[in-house]
Amino acid sequence: MVLREIVSSDAEDLFAFRSDAEEQEYNGGPLISRGEADQLIRELAVKFRDESSLHWGLTLREEGRVVGLFGYSNLSLEHRRSEVGYDLARSLWGNGYALEAMRAVLRHGFETMNLNRIYAVPRSDNLSSVKLLERLGFKLEGVHRDEFFFDGVFRDESLFALLKRDSEYAGV
Repeated sequence: MVLREIVSSDAEDLFAFRSDAEEQEYNGGPLISRGEADQLIRELAVKFRDESSLHWGLTLREEGRVVGLFGYSNLSLEHRRSEVGYDLARSLWGNGYALEAMRAVLRHGFETMNLNRIYAVPRSDNLSSVKLLERLGFKLEGVHRDEFFFDGVFRDESLFALLKRDSEYAGV
């Protein structure tokens, strides 16, 4: 497994998993066109340059294609905090790839970026994401009730956080 910069030639791979409606149910909905994947890659590059986010593509050594997107958004170097997010091709769910990739992303955040607080805001009904965060040592800090309207229903969003001082105990 390798985490690396997403580049324009990754658009087809990115579109392959970001256009899967079931996979993207908890991620704001699927991409509709390949052009949206190109646009997402351009947006991630701009945000990287202005230091507001940092994302990597997850590739499997034997395949070389991008099968996931992991990284930081809403980055505040001044306050040493960031939101973390992750997205993995559905065909790879349940194989430990997200756990392994997230451990690497969190280590980079705490050790290289010198973050003190890393947080995530999954939809409360996204049980796989909630279990992943708990396994990584994140603590539930609260629930934003009816935080957004999706598919005709108001949805809750949970707030989980991991502090640097706690990460050592979580095996990160």
